[in-house]
Amino acid sequence: MAALNPAILIQSATTAAASQQHETQQLNASAAANPTPGATAATTAIETSHAPALEINETAATGAAMTNGPPSAEAEPVSFRPRNTTSVEWNGLLGDPEWRCPVVVAKSDECARPKYSSVDASEYVDRSEVLREKVRLLAQLIRRSRNMVAYTGAGISTSAGLGDYASKAKGSLAGREANRNRLLAEPTLSHRVLAALEKRGRLKEWVQQNHDGLAQKSGYPQEKLNEIHGSWFDRKNPVVLMDDALKPHLYERLLVWTDRSDLTLALGTSLCGMNSDRVARTVAEKYIQGTDDALGLVIIGLQKTPYDRMCTLKIYGKLDDVMGELKREMGLKISKEVFELKVR
Repeated sequence: MAALNPAILIQSATTAAASQQHETQQLNASAAANPTPGATAATTAIETSHAPALEINETAATGAAMTNGPPSAEAEPVSFRPRNTTSVEWNGLLGDPEWRCPVVVAKSDECARPKYSSVDASEYVDRSEVLREKVRLLAQLIRRSRNMVAYTGAGISTSAGLGDYASKAKGSLAGREANRNRLLAEPTLSHRVLAALEKRGRLKEWVQQNHDGLAQKSGYPQEKLNEIHGSWFDRKNPVVLMDDALKPHLYERLLVWTDRSDLTLALGTSLCGMNSDRVARTVAEKYIQGTDDALGLVIIGLQKTPYDRMCTLKIYGKLDDVMGELKREMGLKISKEVFELKVR
């Protein structure tokens, strides 16, 4: 297979996305003009995202807009219907249609995040030759980005012995909860690769949904970390529950980087509708619209998510395996030191 040229791919994919979006808008307009009896606006729209709608006008960080759960729906998200649906679902908008589909490694009919998403908990991994191609493209996207953001969920810490909510399939490849003090957990290879990307000047902001302090223990600077859902190590930033309000200064910071990001890496998160998911969703919508030189959303994990058909690139696999490939592809130097982090 020929080497991927991101400049050509990004240009062609953006052009295709704009054309497909125009087609979808025409279909949506037709549906709105001739609605099915009893249908609502949501049901007449063509292929809208399962995710919560994006709030177009970001106002002061107060009230319901600051809650941890899904934001209120003020407008429909971008309607988008890719022509090669199967390829996009498995590979993302820049995926090569010739890439073979990933392998099912753990099948499950159970929802990964009940009440939040209908996506099941089945797990997949990309074939080795496809993984190499995808990681090569990921490295090219990272090199082009000027304001890359990492957005991480519980999946980045499972190999450190910290359990997650979504890994429910029998024979899951995700690590299970270790019987030990969580405060003593050590960073994973994925944490260390993100820290190395920051040192290289590639990663500008890390939005961390976890509370475990593993980002700091890997050497990532606190000042570039938004622990949006709280921390076990910061008494001034206690953990927030699903229906709790987000802290105003962290929410405002989230909005700043949601607007600024040109590339978001979503790692180990089910993207099931948290308010902070906007940092992933918005850059995907900007890429589809062809605005702001956006490179879009890259999703890496074992499971499907509601955003797979909007992302620029989708990589299936264990995070440490994928990030290990990225380390080699980009020649990153990884520190093995565990930096001290005390409760403050």
